[in-house]
Amino acid sequence: MSKEPSNYYGAVYWFMSCYILNGSRTVLLAIVSDNNPMTQNILDCCHDLKNLVSIGENILLQWVPAYCGVPGNEKADFLANK
Repeated sequence: MSKEPSNYYGAVYWFMSCYILNGSRTVLLAIVSDNNPMTQNILDCCHDLKNLVSIGENILLQWVPAYCGVPGNEKADFLANK
């Protein structure tokens, strides 16, 4: 995640951005790479992200490793795998 901005325009950009946090590095690499085989879910995600960017949205993708100590992450992983 980016550091807190030091000027007004940086602050506006920072607060007007959409951060998408994901625990799957593989998924994020598939979204940003043209060389990886794509599933329909990845294609749909890429399409939606491109639409958001085309209307001026600032989209920032961030990988959050499962071991980085995010509170509740283990519980979220458990529930996601049910």
